[in-house]
Amino acid sequence: MLVGLVADIHGNLHALEAVLADLKCDEVWCLGDIVGYGAFPEEVVDRVRDEGIRCIKGNHDDAVVRGDFKWFNPRAASAGRWSRSRIGAERRTFLERLPETLELHGVALVHGSPIDPLHEYVDPGCKESRLKRFLEMTSTRALMVAHTHQQFIRNVGGGFVANPGSVGQPRDGDWHAAYGLLDTESLKLRMKRVRYDVKAAARAIRDAGLPNAIALRLFEGW
Repeated sequence: MLVGLVADIHGNLHALEAVLADLKCDEVWCLGDIVGYGAFPEEVVDRVRDEGIRCIKGNHDDAVVRGDFKWFNPRAASAGRWSRSRIGAERRTFLERLPETLELHGVALVHGSPIDPLHEYVDPGCKESRLKRFLEMTSTRALMVAHTHQQFIRNVGGGFVANPGSVGQPRDGDWHAAYGLLDTESLKLRMKRVRYDVKAAARAIRDAGLPNAIALRLFEGW
């Protein structure tokens, strides 16, 4: 089966629509952080739900559900509170019920790490011994993570740990929306990037009264 892997959409509807239009696959899986930062939290939740995308929960999803932003920087907290005010009870319930981890077709999915599913950052330079430990905590040869907004693939023994990057707010120096394409039979993973209307996404953030710095970082890919 060919699966599209998306993560860290962060309320960026323009980026999500571009990725979904580019995807040619059997299913789409999301590694969390559907909301936060961007100007379209309700539309993105609805799109994910309507498309039947299999999702796990991210730290921003969790914070928006609980209304607890004490660990966020001021910009992220402001956007989180705004997202919470917009999505309503039904969408909050959808986010609340998302699992923190999943194993699908021999692939483990987590937003952070198997040790701390919501909050731990697994960056591209993570020690191989730690990646091996993460993989051993699953019953699979492939572990997909998110949270850092950076694409990477790291081979570990006979398997790998990978991050498909961020759809809505890349932080690896490339502003293009990022996603992955995984063959669950061969476990071959391709990293993909796609153009989207970044100017419109940034303008919507400003029009919503959200911090301008959130809009500016979309152009920088950081």
